[in-house]
Amino acid sequence: MDEQLEMKIGKTLTAIRLDQGIERREIDKSVISRSHLYRLENGEHIPSFLKICRLLEKYSISLAEFEFLLKDRQLDDTQIFLNKFKEVGDSGNINKLINLDNEIADYLKSSPNKFLHNLQLVINGYITFEKTGRLKDAQDIFRKIWGELEQKDNWYYYDIILMTNIFYIFDFPTLDYVFSRLMKVFEVYKGYGNIHHIKKVALFNYCTLLRLNGRIKETRELINEVESLCKLDNDLLTIIRCDYHRIEYDYSTEKINRETGENKVQELTTVLERFGYLHISLDMQDDWKKLTYSTI
Repeated sequence: MDEQLEMKIGKTLTAIRLDQGIERREIDKSVISRSHLYRLENGEHIPSFLKICRLLEKYSISLAEFEFLLKDRQLDDTQIFLNKFKEVGDSGNINKLINLDNEIADYLKSSPNKFLHNLQLVINGYITFEKTGRLKDAQDIFRKIWGELEQKDNWYYYDIILMTNIFYIFDFPTLDYVFSRLMKVFEVYKGYGNIHHIKKVALFNYCTLLRLNGRIKETRELINEVESLCKLDNDLLTIIRCDYHRIEYDYSTEKINRETGENKVQELTTVLERFGYLHISLDMQDDWKKLTYSTI
């Protein structure tokens, strides 16, 4: 281990202990001896991973937060780019996607990173679809990612993020298989980080694909689950989109007539436009027109 890193680990552990108001003598010997802790904090001893984990548990600090503190409260490059990707979100702004694509491309020239390479492919797929309007063109790009992930016995956090964003490459029944596999991984990662948000996106995308493939009657319970996840982070935009899915479901199952559904959709699109989501409003109106052959 690099000597400078040893000193950094020691100083960081010392700062955490002092901030928590914990004296060395309060650390149980089963965790680490007092002399061992002294040498560790002074950069005179190489700490084992197990020792660090036991100390962090004593200090009520997660391993992820400890790594964040070691980097002077700076995110690593992968997380920075991932956050930028999330910020693009539903903006529908192709220029933001292109700028992010260029940023990642420049970064990868000097710092190879498999996840960021695949994330760039995701972005390329989105840009291609925005430019051409042809889903197949995006699918051809996304399949490069699937070709790798399909071979893995286990999917990890970054794999989940990628899979959630490339749903569109699959045709049924393969899509059902992939969705089922993702749901199992979500259960394993339940409570980890923002996994509920990623699951929400996966569920919503799956419902959209069911709807576009004439299986709207299968979406009701899934949409309810999406909405329950939305409430965890006050995601009002997705709740509105869930409301639209329900309107489509109720119309398709003859629970409401076209006029009632149209009025409800009009209310939703008005709210979307008021908050600046014109592109989502227009997509919603277009979807309603395709379903009912009527224009709002």
